[in-house]
Amino acid sequence: MDEVDIYIEQLKSNDFSQKRIALEVLGQMDDVRAILPIIETFDDEEWQIRNSAIDALVFLNKEESIPPLIKLLKSENASIRNSAICALERMGGGVVEYLKNGLNDSDIDVVIFTANTLGFIGSAYAVDCLIDALESGSKDENVVFAIIEALGRIKSPRATEVIVKGLKKADVWDKFNYLTALGNIGDERATQAVLECYDDEETLEVALVVAGEIGDELALEKTIKQLCNADSDIQKAAINTLCKIKTKLLARYRLTTLTPVWLDSSEKLKQIDFNKISSLIEEIFEGNDIELQEATLKLLKFSDYQISGKYIFNLLEQELLLNELVELYQVHPYLEVEALFQQVNKRDEAFLVNVINFANSCMIELPEKFIIAAIKHPYEEIKINIAVYTGLQNAFTDEIINLFIEYLRHKNKKLRDSINGALLMIVPNENFNKRVQGFLNSPYEDLMNFALRYIAINDSGLTVDVVTPFFNSHFAEIRTSAVIAAKKFLGNIDKNDNEKLILKLQLLLNDESPQVQVGVIHTLEDVLNSEIVEMIKRTIVFSDNSVKIQGIKTVASWVSEETDDYLIDCLDDSSQEIKLIAINAMEKCKSPDKIIKILSERMENFSSDLIAESIEVIGEIGSEKDSEKIKKFLTSDDWFIKVSTITSLGKLKNPADSPLLIKELEKTWNVESQIIIVEAIISALLLLKPVEAVVPLSRCLTVNGLQRKVYRVLNVIAKENQAPCIDLLKSDNAIVRMVAISILGQNDYKEIAVIKDLVENDPYPSVKRVAAEVLHYINCIEHFELDSIQTGDEIVQNVVHLIKQ
Repeated sequence: MDEVDIYIEQLKSNDFSQKRIALEVLGQMDDVRAILPIIETFDDEEWQIRNSAIDALVFLNKEESIPPLIKLLKSENASIRNSAICALERMGGGVVEYLKNGLNDSDIDVVIFTANTLGFIGSAYAVDCLIDALESGSKDENVVFAIIEALGRIKSPRATEVIVKGLKKADVWDKFNYLTALGNIGDERATQAVLECYDDEETLEVALVVAGEIGDELALEKTIKQLCNADSDIQKAAINTLCKIKTKLLARYRLTTLTPVWLDSSEKLKQIDFNKISSLIEEIFEGNDIELQEATLKLLKFSDYQISGKYIFNLLEQELLLNELVELYQVHPYLEVEALFQQVNKRDEAFLVNVINFANSCMIELPEKFIIAAIKHPYEEIKINIAVYTGLQNAFTDEIINLFIEYLRHKNKKLRDSINGALLMIVPNENFNKRVQGFLNSPYEDLMNFALRYIAINDSGLTVDVVTPFFNSHFAEIRTSAVIAAKKFLGNIDKNDNEKLILKLQLLLNDESPQVQVGVIHTLEDVLNSEIVEMIKRTIVFSDNSVKIQGIKTVASWVSEETDDYLIDCLDDSSQEIKLIAINAMEKCKSPDKIIKILSERMENFSSDLIAESIEVIGEIGSEKDSEKIKKFLTSDDWFIKVSTITSLGKLKNPADSPLLIKELEKTWNVESQIIIVEAIISALLLLKPVEAVVPLSRCLTVNGLQRKVYRVLNVIAKENQAPCIDLLKSDNAIVRMVAISILGQNDYKEIAVIKDLVENDPYPSVKRVAAEVLHYINCIEHFELDSIQTGDEIVQNVVHLIKQ
């Protein structure tokens, strides 16, 4: 039995780790005997094992694995089918060669199955053979629909032309399949054909949806007209489409830092007659479709503020819409606030809470009478929210302050704390300082405590002598507030007085209240010396966790080799939280080599959160050579550990780690559940700046939410190297080409012939426009004859005209 046989046998183990190791090793052994045993693990109940099996098979990259995988596509087990599809998808063009002959089979069922399979695999290599099969003229409509559906799933723009041709010839019912495919592809060259389907009542609604998916501004005018359609379903579809187009336009053009005048499509949206669709809007807001309500609120941004005001206040009870309402209010800041208050007495307490929160979010100035009424309202949640509003907006008057002071002794602690927090935000003034000084002599604990907290954060004009007597209070909360207030005077008084105050604070280190001990330790962190540090260490030995945590944080701020040793000793504490605090504090260490050595030795025995924290510390204090100590965690199943590892590898800036991160990016960039990992890799590559990452990163430009991050990395790499984005101009994806053009322009790329060629010949108007703007931006008029640019795009011609001027 050789080594391959041993690991094949190990695949039968019930031990999760043993099975994973066997799959990883077999994937690297370059032996076809491993293929079938690996495939047999596709039905494992653990998804990590299934993923490892797919990785192993793809890494083997053997043609012999394709036939058995294709057989699995007919399996009744969904897990096996999905694993087979995933593996075939990652194997590239070789799979297509095995499957494409099925498109010419005499058995219609075989052709349909083959087309469906190619669609699920999603390989761009399959596009040409599917197009050939479609153009060969099969008369079976099921075959045609299967091919169209497959091309839509693959989403390659190369299929746009043939699908548009089919759409124009198809009858009404067949058009739905063509339209759906065009919506999936999202190619703006299909816009005109989709708009033609607006003219047929049967296809109008589907065409509207597809126009939204494509997101081309050419569809705006014709879509706006549908807002006045007699059919409410069509009106709603048009609203969604307008919002999708606007959103896609903004997302598409935010990829570049260039902002041409022709990008603003809001003027076209302002042509909407909102009065004509007011009944539709009211119906939408009375319904339960939150997504449609959000879309309509976005649409209202393009209305006059008087129109928006009809709806905005009736939606405040819907918390899910609050963000959209805030955005709408910010667009229309002249909405009559009084209209909001007219609604207050007609609604319940929950509505009033939402009104206050909304006013806070939009920084609306609430009238004094409204604030006073809210403070006096019997519903305590309203009092709490108005206190927060008043503090943040600094909306105090004498009457409001007097009302708040009355509530400082309220039985509801949450309300008491809210009022306390609000009053602490009053801008200090002489009158209020005198009132606070009077509270120090009050028989009430709550008023005294407030006064001490006020002194701690405001310039009250009082001296340390006013504070220190409260060190002897019978109430722990008072002693704590006094200690924290004393922190304000440390360093700002005479040396002798300072030494006396520090001595008093040291005596309080052994107070019976953990709350007081925490306050003292926190206060002493501004006057640390070796003696005080040793006292704190001794104090926290027998204290509870809250005191230990503050003590360790304070000791850690006294940077020395002795502190490093102390933090290392803390790793033996029984509390996981203490260990975590100690590891986190090691970022400020004096002896990084010693810390890294200890953490590296102990990490294997740590829990996952401690491992992740240790890796982050190594990333902060280590150097290139230390990446070897953490890169093994790149294969961890724990996403927290994996993200920490990726982040730290970026910070350590070892060029040798770039291929590992790029390989990880290629595995995860299109897996929705791995988006956090992908974002971490992109951030790490921003620090490493490897030229080899340009092409893998460009694929991420098609993933929603990643575009701006990727653009930033590509731009940084471009500045570090000589025009590394030039190859991206050949991409099939229009967004990638647009980004490449913009980056080249930002870096003053002077070889303008290729950009000029895109202005003239690129099939996408968006790409043409960005290319024309870049030519303007890099001021290369003298390099070529502008009159030679030939394009039917009116907007591009306008840009060229601007350049000439």
